[in-house]
Amino acid sequence: MIKSKITHSAIRPAVPPFVILQLIFDLLTIIVSAFLADKLLNREIILDCYQILIVIVCFLFSAIVRNMYQSIFTPSTHLLFIELLKVWVIGFGSGVIIHGLISSFKLSWLFLLLWFVFTVVLFYLFYKTAQYIAKRLLRQKEINIAFIDNQLQIKFLAKDLKNIPWKKYNIVGFYSSDDNQYNEMIYKGNIEQLLADAKKGLVDEIYVADSQMMRKKIEYIIQKLADTTCSVMLLPNVFTFNLLRSRIYTINDRPVISIYDTPFQGLNAWIKRVEDIIGASIILMIISPLLLLIAIIIKLTSKGPILFKQDRYGINGKIIKVWKFRSMKVMENGDNVKQVTKGDARLTPVGAFLRRTSLDELPQFLNVLWGDMSIVGPRPHAIVHNEYYRTMIMGYMLRHKVKPGITGWAQINGYRGETDTIDKMQKRIEYDLEYIHNWSISFDIKIILLTIVKGFISKTAY
Repeated sequence: MIKSKITHSAIRPAVPPFVILQLIFDLLTIIVSAFLADKLLNREIILDCYQILIVIVCFLFSAIVRNMYQSIFTPSTHLLFIELLKVWVIGFGSGVIIHGLISSFKLSWLFLLLWFVFTVVLFYLFYKTAQYIAKRLLRQKEINIAFIDNQLQIKFLAKDLKNIPWKKYNIVGFYSSDDNQYNEMIYKGNIEQLLADAKKGLVDEIYVADSQMMRKKIEYIIQKLADTTCSVMLLPNVFTFNLLRSRIYTINDRPVISIYDTPFQGLNAWIKRVEDIIGASIILMIISPLLLLIAIIIKLTSKGPILFKQDRYGINGKIIKVWKFRSMKVMENGDNVKQVTKGDARLTPVGAFLRRTSLDELPQFLNVLWGDMSIVGPRPHAIVHNEYYRTMIMGYMLRHKVKPGITGWAQINGYRGETDTIDKMQKRIEYDLEYIHNWSISFDIKIILLTIVKGFISKTAY
């Protein structure tokens, strides 16, 4: 048997050519829409090309953050259009604001409105046309797919493949090495039957779910499939883990899959930091009179310092000093920290009000400017509480893959203040990890707006 020499660069990233084509069409649509709006208004002034360039840059920025141009395998063109619309709204809005600041807001609002509307309409027409072409051309050939074994990830994949609008997949069924038959999918036979069907050309693609228990058997099956013309796809067995912001990397062309990761790397980290600096600076300027008033009231109503700093875990579990307005007669830190309860005797005359309204947290915007915290993120807990709950709740420390925040997704959903049961803390951690998994700028903005509407006052904050 002749063996081919496989180099370390044999595995290469698959970049669907349609993604590049989609990006080009989207950028052309933005440019064409601007010129159409300009011509319709018949303006005497020259079209501001810098404005178009700034909007395009912001649009690309937004698309990169939201991973818009990574894959064409979406459930429908409708969802793809909705995602594009979100990217356009964010990119257009931020681009207009930046250009407005540069030009002292000497903008034609009618031109901007027409430009925005024309772009949305052309986007919609393009995606409808793409959907029509896909149905007429790309779906003419039916691709026959078979699966080896009936594991959970295989069943989910089969459902996703059936919903892809660009290609027509026919799920032939599954073949099993143990001859067991299942109800979820059509059973076609054992592995020998699969090899026979593959050689006859009845199957185009075969998906194999990796399994440590079946590693030798999988190696045997893949070797046998080399005697066919089928495309063989291997699903890595990472879906048994509770993945957190998982990514596929290549190190010298070798594939590496991260199981637990942070969303704030590279460009995302820079965007998050800019968001925090701008947001914290604006908020501190607005609330500075309130900060002064609270400081005076604390000084007049109780003995002790105005501010209180407490050790908390920051990003990657590093200890940071979190600043708060003092709301208690004691200043507990280290191993001696007890959660505040309703009617706690340690509270100062104004302390209960400050904690219930979250006003005691306002100095933490300074922590944001210093880079220890973010405006939005999991709330930091006292170190002694971290050490206790990390032994009780699986995945507790994963919340420290990002900077702690002044407000967070858990707090918006009611898990704020006292956590007197393990179940409450468990739910808080679930929401924290959901935030990390789904982070985006729009998600941050949503949490900030919801905090303004309902997040300041809580019945469980004492």
